[in-house]
Amino acid sequence: MSLSAHYKLNDNAANTVVADASGNGHDGTASSNTSTLSISAKVALGFDLSASAATYIDVTGLTSTTQSYTFAAWVWGTRNRSHPGV
Repeated sequence: MSLSAHYKLNDNAANTVVADASGNGHDGTASSNTSTLSISAKVALGFDLSASAATYIDVTGLTSTTQSYTFAAWVWGTRNRSHPGV
């Protein structure tokens, strides 16, 4: 098994492209321009996806229903009584 995609989430552009840094061409599509999602993060830039449930990154076509895969992410969350989970 090899790396299929790597999203750094450091895009800061006036478009919705979320670049795949793996070189495999599996770019994602953000629900809004990445410049509106971009924030300063611990190491570099990151995305703030907490604005609403309608804020997302679409990676349709990346996963296969016939092969196993692993998804990993670094997230930071806050405790919220109405939404206790991440």
